[in-house]
Amino acid sequence: MSWRPLEKDDRGAFYQRTARPEAGHVLPPSDVNSMPAEFRNGAFLYRDREGGVLPYVLTRPRHFPNPLAPLLVHFHSAGPPGHKGMESFKFHRHFVRCCPPGYAEEDEDWTESWYILSLGCPHAAEHVHPYLKARSASGEPHMLWWFKTCTDQEYNSYTFAHARRAFEVELMFVSLLWDVIRTLPVDPTRIFFCGESMGGYACLRAAELVPNVPAQVIPMSSYYPTMEGHNLDRLLETLADIPIDCIHCERDKVCPRSDPSVGHLLDALSRRGSVRWAPAQLSKGSDGGFHRADLLLWADARHEYFTKLSHQCRAQAGPPEDVRGQCLAHLQQQAVVIDSERYRSRGWPMHNGSQH
Repeated sequence: MSWRPLEKDDRGAFYQRTARPEAGHVLPPSDVNSMPAEFRNGAFLYRDREGGVLPYVLTRPRHFPNPLAPLLVHFHSAGPPGHKGMESFKFHRHFVRCCPPGYAEEDEDWTESWYILSLGCPHAAEHVHPYLKARSASGEPHMLWWFKTCTDQEYNSYTFAHARRAFEVELMFVSLLWDVIRTLPVDPTRIFFCGESMGGYACLRAAELVPNVPAQVIPMSSYYPTMEGHNLDRLLETLADIPIDCIHCERDKVCPRSDPSVGHLLDALSRRGSVRWAPAQLSKGSDGGFHRADLLLWADARHEYFTKLSHQCRAQAGPPEDVRGQCLAHLQQQAVVIDSERYRSRGWPMHNGSQH
């Protein structure tokens, strides 16, 4: 695996630059100014051995009040139809910059002591991994929706019966997180997953894949489908000991509670006291879809939510360096499990080896 800096061409697509960060450095030097203006520290491609790529933005803290800094892993929503790579990052640069469009003045104070890893999910599956070039029975190509693939029509109608599990994206996510925790001075007891809409599903799925890592999961305006490799009861059992702050608007028209993928999740999380209802006036959004429950996080101009979050640690966590070793071992183990499940699911002959 390796990090490669990116630039944006006139089509808004990702492509590799020839320059690379210095050996051993995850981020380019702080004076590098060749990245797109909307990214404070840089955009990268994470590449695996099979030709897969996972784009991401990684911002680093300006100040370190402690020797180790918390890490926020952010999964973006589906965004506009047909979005690709860099466009999805543009759509969510306001989250990384702590400024939802049209809601508050830009204020990056809370990010000064955080690492923020914002992952990118190109719409077309083959843009991420060559093994994801699936098509429906009618010949319509499968698109990538984080850890699953299905057609545009199936996704828009929340019909996931024929959706496929994106093993390769799961493996790249686990491997990237492994490298970030291994390389950077991240506090392994203070790692948080969050996302909105499709990203809300993604942060739940990510926590299910590596349940020994996140200190809290924050799905907003989200859903969880029943499909290959996805089961709500198993999700809830796996995340039983992880705090979940699920934020949703009861009037949400994009992820309505009447849809089973949404309603069953909200009902189950409500029973464990893990749902907060965002006010309709706040969540309405410019399109009137009441799908901006994430704005509840920014309701306080001082961003107290993230200040409080930064003081929260994993339950029963030991010394950070011990926890770091445990996290890395857990991520390695989960990568092997996912890879084994991938081989069994596709009927490939089993092999010996690891992602790391």
